[in-house]
Amino acid sequence: MTPQPHDARRLLLRLLGPAGPELTCEQCFEQLDHYVELQRARADADDRVPGMRAHLVGCPACAEDHASLHAFLTDPLSGGDRVKGRHDGDAGHPPAPGPSDASV
Repeated sequence: MTPQPHDARRLLLRLLGPAGPELTCEQCFEQLDHYVELQRARADADDRVPGMRAHLVGCPACAEDHASLHAFLTDPLSGGDRVKGRHDGDAGHPPAPGPSDASV
């Protein structure tokens, strides 16, 4: 199978590495939550976490973690809004007992 031009360009960019600063995997892991929250807030995440974009382009494992976290926080069925803090008023309080919690 012959590589497509966009595949060759992507491979070349990965081989050459970033032109600017790049985080390590450890730094990426430490900053990933903050970076995704900035993206979700439509802040300039790339400016505030320099080197993250370059690392995500060059590291498939970290890029997958980024995509998973972003999807988790964005998908309303995943409970992402709770993680984001929209239910902070409930923090520290157990949920009210429902019909299935009744004692027998």
